[in-house]
Order: sequence, then structure tokens, then C-alpha cells
Amino acid sequence: MNIFKQGRLLGLGVILSAIIMFGFTAPSSAEACGKLGQPACVTCVDKVTVYFPFNFCCIPEASSCRKTAYTCNAGYVRDGMGICTKTSLTAEEAVKAGCRTSRSAQLILDDAKKTGDLGTITSSQVSAFRPTDKWMTTLEVTDPNTWGYRATDFPDEIKSLEGGKTLSKAERREKKVTDKSAFWRQNGPKIDYGTKSSILNSFQMIATSDSSKPMSQFSSVALDYEVASGFGGTVYKFQMNPSSPVLGLRDCSLSGGGETQFQVKGGTPIKNLHRFVNSKNKWEIYKNGKWQIVAAPNDEL
Repeated sequence: MNIFKQGRLLGLGVILSAIIMFGFTAPSSAEACGKLGQPACVTCVDKVTVYFPFNFCCIPEASSCRKTAYTCNAGYVRDGMGICTKTSLTAEEAVKAGCRTSRSAQLILDDAKKTGDLGTITSSQVSAFRPTDKWMTTLEVTDPNTWGYRATDFPDEIKSLEGGKTLSKAERREKKVTDKSAFWRQNGPKIDYGTKSSILNSFQMIATSDSSKPMSQFSSVALDYEVASGFGGTVYKFQMNPSSPVLGLRDCSLSGGGETQFQVKGGTPIKNLHRFVNSKNKWEIYKNGKWQIVAAPNDEL
């Protein structure tokens, strides 16, 4: 090998080292980034030049980026997963912005498995779960006035709803077990709701198939009365910020006939609590510590 070729290879090695250390910034298409439901646009704000040979002098070989900036189009913000969204996003807007492919959802599950923090039950459920195309929205619904419907007859949960908060199955069960460490070794990890992560999204996905394996740290909240009533029990409706993608969709449509639902974190504040009393065929509203009959418009049922 002549000296020039050898030096060239060494130069390439330097470039590869720079890629690993600083990371190249791929050019972003104006059509593919910054929009609602699309990744944020990436801009290099601090470039470094790699020289040939040996990165001392004298021929500029390539440029790499030491610092990048992520931006969304006007009116949008970057969420915890790097996707452009709105600070207050409705379910309709989330669906319109698009849904994940089965591959995209599977990558979230695969990433969660790499953490090594999953409980024994959680790990098996994450491994077994198989998402389908256009089954969940890419973006989370964050409109604080979103109506949700949940069927329950558990006294602890009803008391929590009347107190203005949702209550997850994991919260209910944890209070009753004596060995809490063992509980979380099976059903954990305990989720940090303030940080968006593949673990959080994975828990939301697997809870749609079985909220007892593992004990879910979320509550299944349907988008309409019909879906909620199919789970049995008294149907409650309330407004909240779901902070959840829409799950259970068919072909990314709210009218597709799927079991459309949010997976709402335990302890989520709620307002305007109602319940449907079958014996009276009436909605009641919880006001000033009492249930009162109220006439609800048909479009809220």
C-alpha cells in the first residue's frame, strides 16, 4: 500500500472518529420536517472541519457537527420524542397528523426491552405484544378539555374520581400488598410520568390488551360512551388532559370502529365528572360533593 493510500485510510479513520464524537447532521427536507406530526428540523450551529492527513493540515477532508439545534414550524413545539406538536392538541388533530406503522411502534417496544429495567411480568408482555399499522397516533392528545369515558365499579377508584383524580390499577394494588419491592420487581419499573420514554409508551400499549399483566400504571379511558359501556360497570365521563396517544384505532380513523382509547396516567386531574345511571336512564353530575341529575346533550353521551 502506498503512502498516499495509507494516509487516506488514516484520514477516513479520523472522519469516523469525528462522526462518533460529534455526529454528522443530515440535511433536513423542508417537506419532511418541522410540520405537525413530523420530526423537528435539524440545523448545525457549530461545525468542525476534519483535515487530511492526520487531522493536522492541510486539505479539508470533511465537516462534522458538534452542536445541533432542533426547530419546528411556527406554532408548533418539539415533544419529548422529537416530534413537532402543539401545546394543546385534540384527538381529531392527533389522528389527522398521522399514525404509527407497526414497525415504528415495535421499535418503541424493542427500545424499552434494551433498558434492562423491566419487571418480570412487564418484560414478557412487552416481548409478546404485536402492534398493527395505523393503530396508534404518533402524537399525544394534550387538550385539557378532552372528554373521556371510563366504566368502573371499584369503590377506591370511584372515590378518587369524586376527589378529582384518576386512579390506576397499580395504585390500587400497591396499597394492598405488603412487599412493595416484590410488587415492582414483577410489575415495574415505576414510571416517571414527567419524562417521555419508550418505557412509558410501551406500558401504554400493552395496557390495551391486559391491564393486570403487569398491573397498569394507567387508566383506560375511552373516547366515547359506546366503547366504555362495552367494558361493563357504571360509565363515568369527565374532562382531562390525556397526555396519551389515541390507541385502538383502525386504519387511523376515529370512525373505524376500533376500541379507541387513551391510556391516562394514574393521578391525572379531572373536572366535570358525570356518571350514567342505567336505572334512571339519566346522566348525573358530581357537584358540591353530591350527585345530581342533569340533562346531557346527545353529542356528549
